[in-house]
Amino acid sequence: MSSGCGKRTQEDVGKLVESWRKMAGWTQETLAGYLGISAKQYRRICRKYEYQFTGTQAKFLSELSGISMEDLFPDVDICIDSRFLANIKKMPSSQQTEKITMVEMVNSDDENDNLTCCAR
Repeated sequence: MSSGCGKRTQEDVGKLVESWRKMAGWTQETLAGYLGISAKQYRRICRKYEYQFTGTQAKFLSELSGISMEDLFPDVDICIDSRFLANIKKMPSSQQTEKITMVEMVNSDDENDNLTCCAR
């Protein structure tokens, strides 16, 4: 669902593509075929907002429709703990990559996905 916070969501992307598809006079099946996906996969991206386009699909769709690549992906917030960054900056560069052990998805209070880096 649209969050109303001014960020582009997968729902916004789906509605933009659906609007363009209808103006072009194509069925979901036709556009899905051009993108190399099934109509069911297309609906899961543009109607149910469950998935995103791959980079290749978005590039092709961008060239086809004139929609910018940026507009074909939802916005993502990346939150990194400032203490984590400060500790990384203090390390010699050879140790910096050894300390980064994972990136995990966490949900913030506003229900937007955020990426958080964790170190050991």
